[in-house]
Amino acid sequence: MGFEFTITVGLFGWLGYAADARWAVFGSFPGFLLLGVFVGMGLGVYRLNYQLVAWQQRQKDAAQDQAPPEDHDSGPPDR
Repeated sequence: MGFEFTITVGLFGWLGYAADARWAVFGSFPGFLLLGVFVGMGLGVYRLNYQLVAWQQRQKDAAQDQAPPEDHDSGPPDR
């Protein structure tokens, strides 16, 4: 998960750097680089959250599969 986050931020940062080098819209200010890093961080956090929620759901499902079945007739015998 950490590797995927790092690659996402690095890729978008590099794309922003390349856009700054090609178009230089902001003069010497690295606007596209900063935009790329923040977009990469946002997507990275989104993916981390998505994977965490999926992992929690798998853990919850596994715990339910291992739980013994509930016996609703285990009360005291009727007289």
